[in-house]
Formats: sequence, structure tokens, C-alpha cells
Amino acid sequence: MQSEENKALSFLILDPLLTYPDFSLTLGKGDLPDLNLEDGDEHKVYVIATVPEDPTKITLNLQGPLVFNMTKKLVQQVVVEGQDIQAPLLKKTES
Repeated sequence: MQSEENKALSFLILDPLLTYPDFSLTLGKGDLPDLNLEDGDEHKVYVIATVPEDPTKITLNLQGPLVFNMTKKLVQQVVVEGQDIQAPLLKKTES
């Protein structure tokens, strides 16, 4: 995601379900007034990734997902209590 006004400002965003298939976001119609979501509007949820020098330590902000109204080209960030703000992208596997 990149700013149209400041091209140097950009964020890596990912679908949280790719790494965290149990991630869920339950919102009511009035929870995202800036999105103007209506029946039939396509929406998607993404999270911001933080990429440090060591790419094996990339984290995802599951606490502040971005909800996109794809139909109207609007986005709003929400705060989800109880979610991790620095969830690792690469989970350690048991050997």
C-alpha cells in the first residue's frame, strides 16, 4: 500500500489468513462508518507487516487490521482487543 501524495510512504500488507487461518474479525455495520459499507460492497481485510533487517523476524500487526471497501476504494484501520500487535510471520515448527 503506497501513499499517492508521498511516494516514499508505503506499507507491506498481507492477508492474515495466509499465516493465521483462525484469525477472525467480527464487526457490526456501524463499526466502520468511514467505509460506508453497504450490502453488495466487496471488502477485504489485510494487516501491516513490519520488516526488520533480518527478514526471518517479520511480524504482522493483527491488533490493527485494515478493512478495505474494494467497491468504493476506501480503507479504515480498526483495533481488535486481544490480538497480538507483533505476531511472527514465520512460525517456528516443531522438529
